[in-house]
Amino acid sequence: MPELLRYAKLAIEKGLAQGRDGSYIKELFDYIVPALVEALHKEPDTETCANMLDALNECLEIYGQVLDENQVRSIVDEIKQVITASSSRKKERAERTNAEDFDAEGELLKEQNEQEEEVFDQVGEILGTLVKTFKASFLPFFDELSSYIMPMWGKDKTTEERQIAICIFDDMAEQCREAALKYYDTYIPFLLDACNDENPDIRQVLSRLNFVIRHPNALQPDNIMAYDNAVSGLGKVCMGGVDWRLQLSFYLRLHAKDLMNLS
Repeated sequence: MPELLRYAKLAIEKGLAQGRDGSYIKELFDYIVPALVEALHKEPDTETCANMLDALNECLEIYGQVLDENQVRSIVDEIKQVITASSSRKKERAERTNAEDFDAEGELLKEQNEQEEEVFDQVGEILGTLVKTFKASFLPFFDELSSYIMPMWGKDKTTEERQIAICIFDDMAEQCREAALKYYDTYIPFLLDACNDENPDIRQVLSRLNFVIRHPNALQPDNIMAYDNAVSGLGKVCMGGVDWRLQLSFYLRLHAKDLMNLS
């Protein structure tokens, strides 16, 4: 389906589809996306679910700017359902690992859990695409999704889930700018905790701290707490045994603008 949409859009842009214009792409998009969302709601197979989420994200990347509020609502509601169903399946498998026959089906459970990771990864991709497309206008929907995303930061979650949660916040902070500042007090503690993870994406965490510290309105009364937390977090990272080369890289990026002004 994404290929059909992509080629139709390309054909119209190149003038190869006589008698067709942008309204045809919108009509095609309005047929494909709701059909994908509806099929996704009924799909019981985890691997197929991940593939359908991938297809949905491709469609959104191609022509997502034409989504109306009701269509965004249907996608967000389906993401809630996907996260809930996936979390439920993972919980059930965790309980099965304690069963006597775990060794016999251990490999199967491992494969199924990997498929669940792909589902969460695709959810993160879709949310990233929606944030990049609609920016601050998407934040009311993000507020609804917060209760579904927050558990992904938990220490009982896999490294992959925590990294996906970081990427979601990263996209929101980068794309929504000032509008996202209200979330910093909630999410920065999770970023700081991620610095001590056995497999953290340190560079990404540092880039978020950098964004908070360098924000032009960082010292405004409404933002000062987030700024203080970020500075404190940077200190904790530097004192926590992070490779000096990462510290130097971060310091240079942090002061790059000042250094350029001196040249």
